[in-house]
Amino acid sequence: QHNTMGKKEVILKLAKGFRGRANCYRIARPRVEKALIRQYESRRFLKRDMRSMWINQINAAVQVYGMQYSQFIHGSVVANIGLNRKMLAELAQTEPYSFRCLVGSVADVLTTNSDKHNFHPIQNLHSALDTPMVDTANTVD
Repeated sequence: QHNTMGKKEVILKLAKGFRGRANCYRIARPRVEKALIRQYESRRFLKRDMRSMWINQINAAVQVYGMQYSQFIHGSVVANIGLNRKMLAELAQTEPYSFRCLVGSVADVLTTNSDKHNFHPIQNLHSALDTPMVDTANTVD
């Protein structure tokens, strides 16, 4: 089946629902072009915003244990942890105990490899890991 819709009909169909005179091709064409450009840009902005949100969530979760985000990411690369930022952020929110073990393993790798990578060991991290976590979801007020 060959598409019999012409160029003008495609533009006018894409301009349907626009404000103003969307039934005039000369007016609709630049509006549709601008809308398609903004649609493309918005898809990129969404990816950028989601990545920054994941980074902020990981940073907040890691700072509970006295570690910085950059140290955690560097340690996870050195420890060969294959989780991306989306999964790390989800793990930090939904599985705090698993994330705690992950932070502990990254801290162990950083402290054992501190001489090789000229990386200072994290201070007070193991004492933060030894303290018991409080499960706030199941507490009754």
